[in-house]
Amino acid sequence: MRLVSLAVLCTALLLPGLAAAQEAAAPNVRVRVGEHGGFNRVVFDWRTRVPYRVENGSNQVTVHFERLATLDLSGYRHNPPPLVKSLASRPDGGKLAVQIGIPTGATLRHFEHGTKVVIDVYAPPINAAMTGAVQPMPAMPEKTATPAKPAEPAAKPAG
Repeated sequence: MRLVSLAVLCTALLLPGLAAAQEAAAPNVRVRVGEHGGFNRVVFDWRTRVPYRVENGSNQVTVHFERLATLDLSGYRHNPPPLVKSLASRPDGGKLAVQIGIPTGATLRHFEHGTKVVIDVYAPPINAAMTGAVQPMPAMPEKTATPAKPAEPAAKPAG
């Protein structure tokens, strides 16, 4: 019984320290953002190549990295681009998940450039009804003017 209690006690004491040590060993990854012609860009500056996958949602994208890291979001906080509505990270089972808020209907492109992971966010297309040429209102049909009949002279009194 004492052996089981000792094992439970050690586990309770060591696990938080192990998690803290694992987090402390996680690299610090700088995140850069910017506005470019027609799109906004988010760049994760990893020091080594880290596999990732992207999950698209209607107004949010989640980037799942295969490694845990701490993100330096100071560049985003200082000057967030308009198509990147939010940027937040969370640990996900010893890995890293990054949630990026985007406008509904926005499209993405993502790729690796060396050790960097790049996410490009493109603005949603403008409503098709708004992009068509403005049609002039149809002209009102012209009414044919009926010439007014000249007033008849007043009847002369007999007399």
